[in-house]
Amino acid sequence: MMHRVAPNGYASLDYPGANVGLIVLPGGAIAVDAPALPADAWAWRQQAMDTAGGPILYVVLTDAHPDRLLCAGLLGAPIVTTREAYEQAAGYTDGYWRSVVDGWSRRYPAAARELADTRVALPEIMFSSRITLSKGGSDVTVEQVNGAAPGSAWVYLSDSNVLFAGDTVTTQTHP
Repeated sequence: MMHRVAPNGYASLDYPGANVGLIVLPGGAIAVDAPALPADAWAWRQQAMDTAGGPILYVVLTDAHPDRLLCAGLLGAPIVTTREAYEQAAGYTDGYWRSVVDGWSRRYPAAARELADTRVALPEIMFSSRITLSKGGSDVTVEQVNGAAPGSAWVYLSDSNVLFAGDTVTTQTHP
């Protein structure tokens, strides 16, 4: 379920492996992180496009954790992350990805075939320090931070005091 956390911001805590966010801009949206299971990623993509009334323009990853990266490409938009997170993700081997898929398949056997068919997409846009994503006169700034993982980033909506922080801030569980 999507929860409105700001006039143009939404979050969902319902997907295993990652909390996800959505920032609605004129003409589309920015997704923050991605569900780890393919069916969840497709459902989130559709819900995001319906809510935004347009496409997902960018997918911002708050770090290179494989749970976030596994199905990020299914959201159908360029993936944005820090250079450090990109370098970590680019270093994951085929064997590593097989072990990630095997782990998720053991926990969610009904998703095993879809997981096996999923091809991981690496980030296309990297930044150091910060990047501003713009659309329709609205700007969203993403900043690299010292967080739960190397190359962590967060997205802060200053006008509504909302922070999408990935595993840098967690509730009721460890990062």
